[in-house]
Amino acid sequence: MVNGETVLLLRPPGVGQTYLPNVPRREAILFAYTVQFTAATALVAGFVKAHGKRRLDEKLLVLTKPKLPMVGQLDYR
Repeated sequence: MVNGETVLLLRPPGVGQTYLPNVPRREAILFAYTVQFTAATALVAGFVKAHGKRRLDEKLLVLTKPKLPMVGQLDYR
């Protein structure tokens, strides 16, 4: 987190993917980092909407604000 690494957590369906990000998110908050968790589908929908309104640059800028941005729920169904 401090060095800007990307972490990808993969688990099979039904074994607690929703819970797993809570640990690093909680620790980051305890150390006064700003955290933003977004579902992948909501992130993509937000990009599409912002692009349609010609505000994609603004959307991308907002996503750079949190110290720990987290994207979750990459469903493959």
